[in-house]
Amino acid sequence: MDGVINVEISQRQPILRIMNRFDQDFYVDQHGLKIPLSSNFTARVLVANGYIDELFANQVDTLHTAMAMELFKTADYIRKDSLWDAQIAQIYVNKDHEIELIPRVGNNRILLGDADSLDTKFHNLLVFYKKALPQVGWDAYKVINIKYANQVIGVRNEKLKKDSLQTKKAGMDSTKMEKDTSLIKN
Repeated sequence: MDGVINVEISQRQPILRIMNRFDQDFYVDQHGLKIPLSSNFTARVLVANGYIDELFANQVDTLHTAMAMELFKTADYIRKDSLWDAQIAQIYVNKDHEIELIPRVGNNRILLGDADSLDTKFHNLLVFYKKALPQVGWDAYKVINIKYANQVIGVRNEKLKKDSLQTKKAGMDSTKMEKDTSLIKN
């Protein structure tokens, strides 16, 4: 009535950048809303790409597909945990529409499946990181599957197996050569 208007402004905080299969890029903010990219600023957030069907009309909008909602839920979970925020570099949706995580350390993929039971899945992954990886090394597995309840499945890295077999064979050859040279000396 007195001509004074109070305006409260809150800035949207992007937590995920989605690159869908139609070559459209957009951010998802902390409330799960799609927002356009900025020409002046690039947010340092998780990137999700792959077989993502969520369309973007270049305006603020809600998420429409179940996969986009699962990606938001996963990114929000990762963002809120300092360990996983530092460890996970990218989210990829494979052709089976399962979520894969690409870590910063190690040359493997973490098959998450869907965004159900994230606490349990990431707890299992942490136990695997603490108990198994120190024994075999970060590059021993090409896929770490945590999509099933109460189990972690590691798919061995074939290249690593071949390298270790070659090393073992080379070790046998050098042992044989040492025996052969000792026979020649005698």
